[in-house]
Amino acid sequence: MSRAVATQRFLYRAMSAGSGVTQGEIESVDRRNASEELRRRGLVVLEIKSAQPPGMADRLRGFALGRDASEVAAAPATQRDAGARWRRVRAEVFAELALLIESGMGMDSALETIVPIAKKPSDTSALRALSDAVREGRTLAEAMRRLPGRFDPFHIGMVQAGEDSGKLADVLRRLNAQDERALRLRRDLVSSLMYPCILIFVGTLIMTAIVSFVVPKFSELFDEMGVSLPWFSAVVIGVCRSVADWGVFALAAMLLAVFVWRVRWRDPVHRAAIERWALEKTPFGPLLWKHQGASFAGAMAMMLRSGVPILRALEVARTTWSSVELRNRLDRVIGAMRDGGRLSDAAREASLLPDRTEKLLGVGEESGNLAKVFERMADAFEEDVAVRTKRALTLLEPVAILLIGSVVGTVVIAMILAIFSIYDQQAV
Repeated sequence: MSRAVATQRFLYRAMSAGSGVTQGEIESVDRRNASEELRRRGLVVLEIKSAQPPGMADRLRGFALGRDASEVAAAPATQRDAGARWRRVRAEVFAELALLIESGMGMDSALETIVPIAKKPSDTSALRALSDAVREGRTLAEAMRRLPGRFDPFHIGMVQAGEDSGKLADVLRRLNAQDERALRLRRDLVSSLMYPCILIFVGTLIMTAIVSFVVPKFSELFDEMGVSLPWFSAVVIGVCRSVADWGVFALAAMLLAVFVWRVRWRDPVHRAAIERWALEKTPFGPLLWKHQGASFAGAMAMMLRSGVPILRALEVARTTWSSVELRNRLDRVIGAMRDGGRLSDAAREASLLPDRTEKLLGVGEESGNLAKVFERMADAFEEDVAVRTKRALTLLEPVAILLIGSVVGTVVIAMILAIFSIYDQQAV
């Protein structure tokens, strides 16, 4: 018995050959299928959005993700990225599928078998939709393409390459290894940051209480006594008063700055300019560059070993860059290679990779073993990022303790000096 598919209404603006720009409404399961239906009608889609106004939750989610709220509202639950929980499920799905395929089980039966892996209803629905799409005659890559929030274009491209080359089980195993590595890195990072974050949070609360409540009480007491205070105590009390009086306005200004930043961040031109400055001018630029470079190099190694052509591999690996600036640089590399250029020369001209590693690409091109070069490059980048991240996290805890202790100690010393000064004045 077939299940009913929930549909949504979408408003669209499109251009037709005979009547110019036209507007209307269409009903479909999601934005992608609605766009495909309009194209089948001979229309060029200019804009498409949900007919139902997005709710507050969708607006907040869209603002946090830097996406339009209507896009978030239009995405079905099975297509929304469920975060780390879904990535854990996805890694297990890849591993189980590889094992079942190697054992000779058909794809539709294998997908039906792995549905119970998911525990949350939305994840179960996503796996069920994947299984149903394969039962309808679609390939696994086509079925995954119908769930864009659950599977990245990189995963889809890799699975497509595995199906074309007959090495699907190997590809799924490599995807599982990559997801497991990403989850392990995330877990280690969260564990390392937990204590410093708790320390900073509690310290901030303590400093806020001291500056906003404790020091003003002492200040009122000193004013009532009409005594002169040491310059150090007067400066500290003045600063604390300013923070207490203007702290709300300062917080509002910071929130406004964050809002303006998020708005400008949505503009690809401004975002690329900011990322270019961050990559080249800030101390953290090389770390971010190598972190994304490791994902890119690992994806390239995986695809080249699976027999994916170099240009197709570059196009798929482009999705591993979260940086707009680095994507633009990779686009220039792809364009140069389509014109007959070499990968190493194009990468050097576009400054695609850090530490002038383009020379390694030249060696790989000459030896015909680019996959191994990319694999070693990914390992080197990952190791360097891990070492630098661990070093930074090791310094974060003592720096936080020193900062909090300095603020609290400064206030305490100022109050003690004021009390001693009052005692001396009264003794005289």
